[in-house]
Amino acid sequence: MAGVLYGRKVLPHVMRAQRALGVLGGAALAAFVAWKLYERRWLVRRYAVARIDVGELQSLLTSSASDILVIDLRSEQAFSQASHMVLGARRIPPGEFESHTGTLPLDKELILYCT
Repeated sequence: MAGVLYGRKVLPHVMRAQRALGVLGGAALAAFVAWKLYERRWLVRRYAVARIDVGELQSLLTSSASDILVIDLRSEQAFSQASHMVLGARRIPPGEFESHTGTLPLDKELILYCT
């Protein structure tokens, strides 16, 4: 009997609470998407590196005053299936790059070739 008596008084409050939760959920979703977009833009700006094309690399390699070292970081599968190699490139498997950082020359510009 109490449900019948108080049901009409409680029902509008329950519906308002449901709408408020829906609005809060939508706002939380919008905030999450906005944060992820901001985070992606920040990561791209922070970790973006200069890229060179094949012609520019070839001219750097053929120049007489070339102080560059090309490091081939392609995966094993990509390396074994490749039909073209960069002449003079130093082959380092991607998983072992950190262990080789101490052996890299400091007086040369490093160009990383990866897939």
